[in-house]
Amino acid sequence: MSLDITTLPFAQLLGIHRHAEEPRTMVLPASADCANHIGTVHAGALYTLAECCSGNRIIEVFGPRFADVLTVLRRAEVKYRSAATGTLQARPAVSDEAVEAFLDTFNSRGRALLPIDAVVTMADDTRVMQATFQWYVTEDAG
Repeated sequence: MSLDITTLPFAQLLGIHRHAEEPRTMVLPASADCANHIGTVHAGALYTLAECCSGNRIIEVFGPRFADVLTVLRRAEVKYRSAATGTLQARPAVSDEAVEAFLDTFNSRGRALLPIDAVVTMADDTRVMQATFQWYVTEDAG
């Protein structure tokens, strides 16, 4: 079993989808449904876009083995940098060395933590949010 993050009900509710040319990049289309009280994109929508982006990356790290693990978001650190308008994109960042160290720990202990950074930008590349999501991953006992 492989999970497509864009099929989760909340992601679908917001219209989050994968970028056509960059599969690791998640897109939140411009929508009045995601507006806040001042007419910019709601902080919750920004957070969800970034979290989906990082979740997509953890799924990718495990590939077909993802069905055998349980992932839970343990901690998030978020910094909103600018008011967001229009269509937004979120890109994940985690070094190959961090993934390798994470997998080494997971394979030896059956559980590990992996922090994944996410950056949300507008169409003109203005950075509107940055976050680090710490994922707790354990072998699925179910």
